Amino acid sequence: MTVNDVAQRMDQAARQLDHDAHRQDGQQLVKLLTLGLDLSRRLLLDRVHADVEREFGMDSMLIPVSETKSIERTTAEIELYQVAVSVAFIGDRGYAVPPGEWCLNWLSQLRLGDLGEHASLRQRLDGYLTQRPEDRRLTFTNVMARVMPESRRAPLVLYRVFPLNVKIATALAFEDAAGATALREAQAELLPGVLECGSCRGEVLASGQSCAECGNPVWKFDWLLAG
Repeated sequence: MTVNDVAQRMDQAARQLDHDAHRQDGQQLVKLLTLGLDLSRRLLLDRVHADVEREFGMDSMLIPVSETKSIERTTAEIELYQVAVSVAFIGDRGYAVPPGEWCLNWLSQLRLGDLGEHASLRQRLDGYLTQRPEDRRLTFTNVMARVMPESRRAPLVLYRVFPLNVKIATALAFEDAAGATALREAQAELLPGVLECGSCRGEVLASGQSCAECGNPVWKFDWLLAG
């Protein structure tokens, strides 16, 4: 997908949001949400793939037939999960967008494009949304192990803090700073050591920004293992 394709998709989502939700901040909201979820997806992929290989080396029993294909599938699975978590969170928080099916259609188009219209993927999204958060997380963990086998070597706490990060990215896009801070506090209960980072102190960073020292908002292996 080209940069122009992404820009057109974002512009369409912004205009649709402004029109259907009677807002005037669609461009800014879509920009912030895109920055946050793009970073979240990229960092999770780094943790379950590149970081695992750095920590453990390449395991010949786990090397996929096609690394490129495996990365593409994993990226798609992360996006599906992010859409489900974000849509559910928007509904729970009562953010000012049309609830239910409209929100799912809107965010699916923004994050997945035409892929979001495929029946099999839509069925997967619907399945995620019918699950409780814990069951949704476990399903995602199992899917990741299937499409990216080395992800099984990532610290399990990664999958507990990741959905909270998706929610933080969503909260920041909707200018809910208090909600984002509360979610970071929940992450710190799982990983209290992140508050000791000398660079970011575990604070919520602006959409699309990450900490070079600890990896915030999706922490590096040594921080995940420190607990």
